[in-house]
Amino acid sequence: MHNQTIKTGDFIAQMSPTGKESIKKGIVVCSTPDTFEVQWLTYNRSFWLEDEGDPAIVELNRTHLLTKMSYHRTNEAIDLVVLSPNGKSSE
Repeated sequence: MHNQTIKTGDFIAQMSPTGKESIKKGIVVCSTPDTFEVQWLTYNRSFWLEDEGDPAIVELNRTHLLTKMSYHRTNEAIDLVVLSPNGKSSE
């Protein structure tokens, strides 16, 4: 279960359903034995249909996609990937 290794400070990405691109990136801001919380920082604008340039879509995406979300560690349906553990640069 890959969600068991996610901890506070990790920079993570949520992958698209195809697994070929990230659709959101964020920082794990809280971690407990059962759950962890992610503050989402960026999102893939083309995946979330923002390429159309509609101001309403831009605002909805910003408001609803860049939130703090809590995930249960046993939820294997979410496809999260650790980009750099504990905020350390992978370069």
